Amino acid sequence: MSTTTNYPSATPQNQPPKKDYKNLVIGLLAAGFLGTWGYLLWNNNKQEQVQTQQQAQISKVTDEKGQLQKNFDDALVRLDSLTGTNNKLTANINEKDGQVAKLKGQIRGLLSKNHLTEAEKKKAEDLIKELNDKVSNLEQQVAQLT
Repeated sequence: MSTTTNYPSATPQNQPPKKDYKNLVIGLLAAGFLGTWGYLLWNNNKQEQVQTQQQAQISKVTDEKGQLQKNFDDALVRLDSLTGTNNKLTANINEKDGQVAKLKGQIRGLLSKNHLTEAEKKKAEDLIKELNDKVSNLEQQVAQLT
């Protein structure tokens, strides 16, 4: 007699146990969640490193620009100083040039006479000596300028 009934029997039948994937799914979700957090932390750390490098580069460029500006300002100060000195020397040379022109006129006036007295001859010699001194002094100043 074969018994095939739909009624439950008191004797357990040999059914294979159901596999429970619930724990596996929870484990995979937890691993995925931890992996995502790990990636986020790693990426945030990397971005902070990039920002630090960029800030260092900006600081370096700013320092270099500041140094260039200081060098430029120093050069302008030196140029202004030289220009001022040059203007003073030019004024001095112009003044001495006027004195030389005056001496030349006096000497020419004396030498244009046909007959010189001893006093005029002595005065002409003194004026020529003074003219030579002024010319020597002008030569030295021109040498300084060049």
